[in-house]
Order: sequence, then structure tokens, then C-alpha cells
Amino acid sequence: MSNFNGYVSLPSDLTLGAKSIALTLSSGVGSVPIPDTATIVGIKPLNSTSVRVGLEAPEADGTATGTASATDLKKGCPCEVSVFTWFNIGVGKSRTLYFKGGATDVIEVVVM
Repeated sequence: MSNFNGYVSLPSDLTLGAKSIALTLSSGVGSVPIPDTATIVGIKPLNSTSVRVGLEAPEADGTATGTASATDLKKGCPCEVSVFTWFNIGVGKSRTLYFKGGATDVIEVVVM
């Protein structure tokens, strides 16, 4: 850390325009548009054992034993149940979050 002077500088955690939704998946999939001004998203599965999120449609989790190959990696990121997983998604336009999970899983989604 350059120019460290003994003080901690924390960025804002909450921004004007923060929004959220409780999204119920339909047949195990769902999506939420991301406002162009949002740079951080939070995902909290409320009643699921396995939810994956991505900026493109997630796939079922890949598996391997011992040594994995590149084809074992699948699109999407898993999210822990009952806790928020936060992602810094940077600046962008016309983006969408996509979800894969159980048939009627409920996911709290926050965009900031």
C-alpha cells in the first residue's frame, strides 16, 4: 500500500440508489437487470442448498477428482446460503444477473 500514513481509508459501503428484490426462481432459473449505475451486487440465497450466479447463464457446478481440466470449470459462481456474497462488478451498461438453483429458491438481490 503506497503512501500509507497510519490511517485506514474505507470506501463507502452503502450508496444512494441502493435497491433490492426477493427473487423467486422459476423452474430453477431467474434473472435481474442491473442498473447502469450499480457497481456492487449482493446475493443471499434464503432457502436453497445450491445457488449459482453469473453475468451469463450459470451452468451446473463442474466436478473432478484429483486433477481437473479446463472443461470441468462451469459458468457461474456459487453463493453461500443465508449470508450475503458481495461482488464488485465495475461499471457497465445493459447488464443482467442470471441465477441457477432449486425449482422455487428465493434469493435476496441487492444492487448498489
